[in-house]
Amino acid sequence: MKNSLALSGTVALSALPDSADSAPQSSDLLAKNPPSNQLLFRGTICTLDDHHTVFPDGILWIEGNKIRAVLPSTAALPPAARKLPIINTAGIFYPGLIDLHKHITYDIHGPWFSQHRFTNRTELFVDSDYLRNVENPCRMLVQYADLLDEVCLYAEVKALAGGTTSLQGAAPWSRAYTSLLVRNIEFENFGQDRIHQTIWDVTPESAPALRELMPHLDAWIYHLAEGTGDYGQQQFSNLKQFQLLNEKLIAVHALGLNEEEFEELAAAGASVVWSPLGNLRLYGTTTDIRAAAKAGVNLCIGSEWAPSGSKNLLFDLKVVDQINQKQLNSLFTDIQIVEMITRNASKAINWNKQVGHLAPEMVADVLLLQKRHKDPYRNLIEATEQDVSLVLIDGVPVYGDSNLMNRFHSQHTDVLRPRRGNPKTLAWNSVTDIGWPSFSAMTSRLTSALSTDPSSLLTSLSRLKVRRALSPSAPPVQQEYPFFLTIGDEPLELDEISRFIAKIFPAGVSSFELDPVFVADDPVASRVMQDPVLVSNGLEIAPYFKSILP
Repeated sequence: MKNSLALSGTVALSALPDSADSAPQSSDLLAKNPPSNQLLFRGTICTLDDHHTVFPDGILWIEGNKIRAVLPSTAALPPAARKLPIINTAGIFYPGLIDLHKHITYDIHGPWFSQHRFTNRTELFVDSDYLRNVENPCRMLVQYADLLDEVCLYAEVKALAGGTTSLQGAAPWSRAYTSLLVRNIEFENFGQDRIHQTIWDVTPESAPALRELMPHLDAWIYHLAEGTGDYGQQQFSNLKQFQLLNEKLIAVHALGLNEEEFEELAAAGASVVWSPLGNLRLYGTTTDIRAAAKAGVNLCIGSEWAPSGSKNLLFDLKVVDQINQKQLNSLFTDIQIVEMITRNASKAINWNKQVGHLAPEMVADVLLLQKRHKDPYRNLIEATEQDVSLVLIDGVPVYGDSNLMNRFHSQHTDVLRPRRGNPKTLAWNSVTDIGWPSFSAMTSRLTSALSTDPSSLLTSLSRLKVRRALSPSAPPVQQEYPFFLTIGDEPLELDEISRFIAKIFPAGVSSFELDPVFVADDPVASRVMQDPVLVSNGLEIAPYFKSILP
């Protein structure tokens, strides 16, 4: 994480029954021996370790940012933990979820319903409906309304609500708020910064620099073959020609690859990130995941983005589960599906010695879910945001049910109240140059800036950036290049707004509503679940959410 997290208030915990072998005799022990960033939990523990160990009634001891012990409740606790009060839960603990593909600067936008399917992403980038309704309004907020920090942080909140502790796709231009909640994979983590992402196609001009960079990387995340036909084949051919097919490669989508190419990926030691919902809704098809699995490629899952993908990994698990049942004849076990967002993902980015499973000396990125299914893997696959009881990152509870989070934090928190289920509490990192964030203030700023009415844009857009964009000396593609420009102190005028939109966003800019954090609060969630492409593929998503939808 960017900064060190810490508990912000007094911890008030309950004790195990006296019959437990090593349980404290009284919760009064807490007052006499207050823990120093130590937490002791009891519940079912799904370790995702090499042996798929599950403790139906287990103990999880966390000290600082590390897991110190994972053991059955009948075992004797290590001496250093015996005086700690134990938090009894009726839930199931998992390693925190790892989302290896997300465009977080678009995650404020809700689902976009295109009028047609595309064959590859280059067609998407010139589609006037996409530009007007998704690209341009999101770009306006990020680039011209000075709301990049709020946009990125809002995406982190949505990820946390789905149990995600590590998120790919951070914006490289700002680090004021990013990594404040979840781990941004491309930034510094565990004392190093060795993961690189490339969104645009590699060219003969960019390839040499990437080759030079490879020895210094643990992973290279690259959008490979996002499309079918000649586009995907050419991208893969280029990758080999540029000598960039190696064990560092994490191929996002790999939509246009065939059996032979997946075998080459597997032989190179590369990984694939599968985003089936986003693929289906944009392209009408998805990765040949059967061929990838047969070849032995390390498989992971990414939630893509909100416009065509989902809010978080919990939604994508349902799509994967349905594809597995309806189209793959249960090719994957439930364990293998869960591994795609835990063990496999940590292996892909070379974090498998830090996170991805629960074991002593691993970093304490932990998810606690309500127990609604006796099988822990099925429990995670069928879980909704309502079931997320607690999320710990670096050993610190950062999100969860308010009645549980209140035990750890007494200040600098926000309460989120989904339409269904328990209130959730969000705890903020205390160290930031900007000060304490506020979820309500952040959403208020975003909401007020979403209107594209010219009179509203007068106050929401940056006077400096608009006048830079209108300047004849501005770069052809507006970026934050410094150049001399007298902008004047007078407010923007409507004429300037009109000329600015005509120059920078000729396809137009449409207003949209801020995408809700929770599926239960989303009026269009049911429409996504009934998308014709999902229905035509026999994928039934709504039943997973029957407890939280109207």
